[in-house]
Amino acid sequence: MILNNVALGSRIEHRQLLENSHSDMSSFLPLGADGWGTIDKRTTVPLTTVDAYCDERHITTVDLLKIDTQGFELEVLCGARQMMARQAIRLVYLEIVVSRMYENLPGLDEMYRALLNAGFSLVCFYSFYFRDNRAAWTDALFVHSDYQSARHWPAPHSNNEQPAPPPPPPPPGIVTRKLSKNAG
Repeated sequence: MILNNVALGSRIEHRQLLENSHSDMSSFLPLGADGWGTIDKRTTVPLTTVDAYCDERHITTVDLLKIDTQGFELEVLCGARQMMARQAIRLVYLEIVVSRMYENLPGLDEMYRALLNAGFSLVCFYSFYFRDNRAAWTDALFVHSDYQSARHWPAPHSNNEQPAPPPPPPPPGIVTRKLSKNAG
């Protein structure tokens, strides 16, 4: 494993990181109505793309692309267009924010459509996090259809289903709820 101090987005550029008093809320996007903390510092950082990063390091396949960028996930996906077009990314695990935590957030439909158009299908939503009795964010796993076919990936809700690992504890003031499979 190689750790890198690098920011990812849709293009190679410099951008201001809005550093929040609650570090888990730091983002390239301004706080929205449902966000918390305060912006303590603005730091200009270099951004690259997944495509450029992989090209520079001669990485031909990504088994799991994990994205948790506080509302910037779609930008990271856009920066992985070439890798996704070559079907070089097998799994995408990302956070999807569905509240007004940040300004200018893409909608759930935009996130889903971007992955669907790139040949991915939804495997599962994991724990939903709630604020004020409304869904605020969740994590989701997507698998590329070619990888799913080649690996005989078990279908969701099959007898081969394994429980998801427990999520990390939420920040103060956040309520989590488990959704029942039989709810409806």
